[in-house]
Amino acid sequence: MTSSKASLGKIPDRLFCYIGDNKSINTIYGGLLMKTLKTYIIFDSYDTYSEENRKEALENIMENCFQAEEDGLMTTTDNFGKEVRITREEYKKTITEEDIDNECNFLESTWFDDERDNLESVDEGYGLIAIADLGRWNGRFSGYKEVKNLADVLYSSCDYERVYVDTNGDLRKRESHHDGSNSILYRYWKDGLTEEQKENFLNKIYNGECTSKDITRYTRKAGLGIANAFGWTVRGTRQAEQSDVA
Repeated sequence: MTSSKASLGKIPDRLFCYIGDNKSINTIYGGLLMKTLKTYIIFDSYDTYSEENRKEALENIMENCFQAEEDGLMTTTDNFGKEVRITREEYKKTITEEDIDNECNFLESTWFDDERDNLESVDEGYGLIAIADLGRWNGRFSGYKEVKNLADVLYSSCDYERVYVDTNGDLRKRESHHDGSNSILYRYWKDGLTEEQKENFLNKIYNGECTSKDITRYTRKAGLGIANAFGWTVRGTRQAEQSDVA
């Protein structure tokens, strides 16, 4: 669908092609995009090079590369091409910070691919609407874009992203880039909406007039199916019926 409003051009996160006036949608309807709740992480690139991840990366390198023989030593070659026998600790000292960085990137890429497959498996087959509070160099703005499938939620052109489901069952994303940060709420369109109704809703976002009532009227939560599949306890899931939700 194309909005009746003209595109104002691409912003730091190219996901959002339509942005409104200098009105933060988060301010308009009481911080719905910024609620602080318990979260279940789907994918997170903020901590790619954290101490914990670097430790895991080092362990992976050692497990995959140090091939010990019966005596516990490994046969390799030194910088002069001479065959030498080294211990596990000696091999560990040859691993550089760049090696660890590369392994961290590999682990993140693997995580991303795995979660994309997971999201594809629980996609309900409906289009989503991404509703955002966007941080730009010249202020905060409301923005939106329709997303074709659930797995595409993982894609971002920002430096960092965190994709998660909160305990209300909402699918959300937090992004950071050189000009600021974005908070994004992903919802499925409700069944039976006309194209005119969808257009009216999108125009409300564009004009900074969208309210929480509008969101619940035209859309439904995208995180419930994910939470059910992963066994997470959020409001509206099978797990929540037998447990208190924070």
